[in-house]
Amino acid sequence: MTQYDENLVLADIKCRTPEHIIEVMPPYIEEMSTRQKLESLEPSLRRAIKIKQQKLALINAYYIGKLFNDTVSGKEKETLRSTISHHYYEIGRNTYDLFEGFPEQIYRTSYLTVQIIRKMRRSKVLLYRQKLLEHFVGTQSLVGEDCHGDNHETP
Repeated sequence: MTQYDENLVLADIKCRTPEHIIEVMPPYIEEMSTRQKLESLEPSLRRAIKIKQQKLALINAYYIGKLFNDTVSGKEKETLRSTISHHYYEIGRNTYDLFEGFPEQIYRTSYLTVQIIRKMRRSKVLLYRQKLLEHFVGTQSLVGEDCHGDNHETP
């Protein structure tokens, strides 16, 4: 049995409001080393969780996962992995995997938290990721099309 409401997770993933949102920006300076980025992200994530800033926590977790997925490889990954707790590593990995295709969806969430994402089994994270991709790719391909056959030219 899950410890979260799967229907609310799906609603968050498919939410389209607000329609106009800002781009998710990294909470660090790009010129920083990977280690410096991680050293700034983990305490920021911890603080956001402590003060119950849900979206900020998701953004920080997303960028922790992104660091490990995109910029870290081999021996450096092992070294950095040892500098962060397993708990925050898992939160980052799951959050990044969930929102990788559409990180701006973080701003549309109202139910999802890093704690909920941490509780999800890996298979659920990947399932929700697929649902998110299907929803947004499907709705983007319908933009400009008449889904109901009501588009009649007026004389």
